[in-house]
Amino acid sequence: MQRHLLPQQLVNRSRLFDWLAPLAFRLYLVPVFWMAGINKLHGFDDTVAWFGNSDWGLGLPFPWLMAFLATASELGGAVLLLVGLGVRWVSVPLMVTMAVAIVTVHWPNGWQAIADPSAPFANAQVLASADKLAKARELLQEHGHYDWLTSSGGNSDNKCNTHG
Repeated sequence: MQRHLLPQQLVNRSRLFDWLAPLAFRLYLVPVFWMAGINKLHGFDDTVAWFGNSDWGLGLPFPWLMAFLATASELGGAVLLLVGLGVRWVSVPLMVTMAVAIVTVHWPNGWQAIADPSAPFANAQVLASADKLAKARELLQEHGHYDWLTSSGGNSDNKCNTHG
């Protein structure tokens, strides 16, 4: 009888750490949503234009409303995830925002391929990528076929970094 008690006791004690995985997942998502929301907020007019323009943007209806909702979901969601309040409730608008981002941006254009130097925990290599990208853009505009090279994807000048 004593042998069967030991595994059950281990299981019971392991349940004391049930909170750890959800906490780690929330803390992983906080900077992702925060940076996406901050990028939208800082360039809100550009975000609205990108959301609404069907020629070079997403062509979404009600672009101001959609941009506002996406920005508010990401910023508010990041804060609530960080403090652990209303996690189940805030997950719903975050899932909707991510579903729209997947369908309209990432599915047709791929995932972010260039490191973001404004992201948290950016190292020296990531920070140097911004200078290299700016120099490459300058060289291509002057000597290359810049329009042809940047014709794939949702945008050629940093607006594609407003995902969620």
